[in-house]
Amino acid sequence: MIILFLVVILSYRERVAAAAGVEHIKLFRFGKWKYLGFGGGDTHVAEVILWKVEDIPSGPNTLKPNDLYVEAHLGENEPSRTRVHNNAGSSCTLRQTFQKNIDKNDPEEPMYLHVKDSALVGNTKLAECKITTQQIIEIYKQTGYVNADYQFGQPSDFVQKKLEPSGSIWLRVNILQDDEDQRPLIDESRGWC
Repeated sequence: MIILFLVVILSYRERVAAAAGVEHIKLFRFGKWKYLGFGGGDTHVAEVILWKVEDIPSGPNTLKPNDLYVEAHLGENEPSRTRVHNNAGSSCTLRQTFQKNIDKNDPEEPMYLHVKDSALVGNTKLAECKITTQQIIEIYKQTGYVNADYQFGQPSDFVQKKLEPSGSIWLRVNILQDDEDQRPLIDESRGWC
């Protein structure tokens, strides 16, 4: 009976996680199997550059402006957070970056971006969007690589993604190369390397 229960839970884990409201959290981490020789990921570092968020809905306390920050979840990576922008209201210029490891063998792995309102006790998720690894690569192809001297502020340099239930987030992506691994992530003739 217990084995049947575990099989059902593992089979429907994505639906169970969505029903529990924790679909952005990786509950089962099988990534360590690659160290034992049972397959594994071919990872690259993606630097996500956030410019701004716009038209974010109000938080539960409508008497004060939102204290906005963005939280990102992607696979086995630890969650990343921007700093809190106090009294930001419904729009905010972030100008921050974070890095995530992406697995080229899993193009459907989602990255969740949550726009949250910070409070003294607890935080409230105001808006979110889901971006797959394949979409991260498409954003990189659209925006191209920028170096560390990049200056924020050109809308044409960023991609605008819609948030649910409302609002938008402007971002771009750099794919970084490890010093010891100089293989490019994208081979124009074949797609993924």
